[in-house]
Amino acid sequence: MASPESWYDMTMMEFVEMMSSLVRGMYRVRVDKIEEAGRFVDGMHDLVLSSSSAYTEALFSKPVRGSVTFVPDVQPFGPSGQLSGFAVAPAGTNLRIEGAFENGDLKAADAVWDLYASGERVQSIQRALSAGMLGLEKKRRLVPTRWSITAVDDILAKRMISAITSFPELAEYRLYCSRSMGNNYVVLLIPGKWSFELIEVFHRGSVWNTWGDELAIGGDFEGLEGRKTYAMIGGCYYAGRLAVLEHLRSERRLATAIVIREALPAYMLPVGVWTVRQGVRDALSRSPVKFGTLKDAISELSEILGASIDPVVGASKIIRHLTTRRKITEYL
Repeated sequence: MASPESWYDMTMMEFVEMMSSLVRGMYRVRVDKIEEAGRFVDGMHDLVLSSSSAYTEALFSKPVRGSVTFVPDVQPFGPSGQLSGFAVAPAGTNLRIEGAFENGDLKAADAVWDLYASGERVQSIQRALSAGMLGLEKKRRLVPTRWSITAVDDILAKRMISAITSFPELAEYRLYCSRSMGNNYVVLLIPGKWSFELIEVFHRGSVWNTWGDELAIGGDFEGLEGRKTYAMIGGCYYAGRLAVLEHLRSERRLATAIVIREALPAYMLPVGVWTVRQGVRDALSRSPVKFGTLKDAISELSEILGASIDPVVGASKIIRHLTTRRKITEYL
């Protein structure tokens, strides 16, 4: 229930049933006054440090109602209530997280990278950062969940970009695809220097385009110099970028990457940015279709997408740049 790697093959209804079966306990605390929360934050730290499922006991100030909440920009969740008590019996210890937690002289960004490089799952690192367990001891803060997710994705990606720039460029065009929970994920790797683009296509009837008459298309882009502002399409951009960089780093190759996330009407509820990270990872774990030209790759892409290819290609800054630029050899 706490591992996005195991959620990807679920149906939408299976995911909703799982999330709605969980009871959420809430307790308000200042993010910069962790010590004042006492046993509540201590219990949360014990959960993060547990190497397997831990026994927990939650006491509520009043009966918890069994309703399921659906919010447009948050994954579905079950009943919740105000905590009056919280206790955890840890099950083993995650020694890597414990080491970073006890090292109050290690900056948060360095702790994130060290944990990842040692084999820790991204999800576990995100939880530790959210729980205020990483960074210089006097500067530790609780971090809202969605912020910690994007922060970890961004920290890891920036380290990887620095590493892959020395790798040889990809020799051919590659197209990868995967499907889950009403989403199509397509990754196009192109020979060239590092640049990245994520394009999201929402069909009518899908979440965030429930009543629209046309496709809703948006995207964000970065070149080798990186981004100067936060991506308009939010955390999905950073989740998809990390998955692509993980693949290029493991292949020891440099490439330009375009990720297309197509949400079909079956994608009725938001499930979280994890689905983009896992969708791109799953696509890149499969055998690609290879092409000698960008034109052939786009032709194949038109057969994969449910949407018309023209508005999707029209929204891509990378494709527009590649199809309109001219090489200096053409003038010789």
